[in-house]
Amino acid sequence: MSKLDVIVVSSLDEWVQCQHVRSSAFLPTEPYSEEFDGRDFELVTHILAIQNTVPVACMRLRYTCANTIHGGRLALMPNLEPRNRLKTLNAIATFADNYCMKMGFTRILGEVADQRLIKFWIRRGFRLTGDQPIEFGNRQFWPIEKHINSASVLNNTNRI
Repeated sequence: MSKLDVIVVSSLDEWVQCQHVRSSAFLPTEPYSEEFDGRDFELVTHILAIQNTVPVACMRLRYTCANTIHGGRLALMPNLEPRNRLKTLNAIATFADNYCMKMGFTRILGEVADQRLIKFWIRRGFRLTGDQPIEFGNRQFWPIEKHINSASVLNNTNRI
């Protein structure tokens, strides 16, 4: 894989790149109103993964309370080479963990619809909350959570 950078979005151009990734990943199969919920400017941080100069993944972190953040809207470009998908997922997830820890959050919440991704998140220290799945758009989203501290975050070479 060529150079992969993960950054906190800090310009309108970078935010538009996130929207491009999300649109490419989700709009072919989901209604616009399900993916774009009007919360993209409500106490959030957007994270963007760029391979060379091309946006390949994004994630939205939404602040919910003093110590908790909600990770969501994780998307990878559909044309991202299969051999690079897991590396990109790990890079953006590690960056999100480190960012949350540095910002003082101790808990990350999320929801997962894809069974393969549940296994991915469990390997990264998340657990199913035990709550019933959330029904949305004819799919079930299983609530997950992770408590973080400096010992729980993997080493990461990305800048924050």
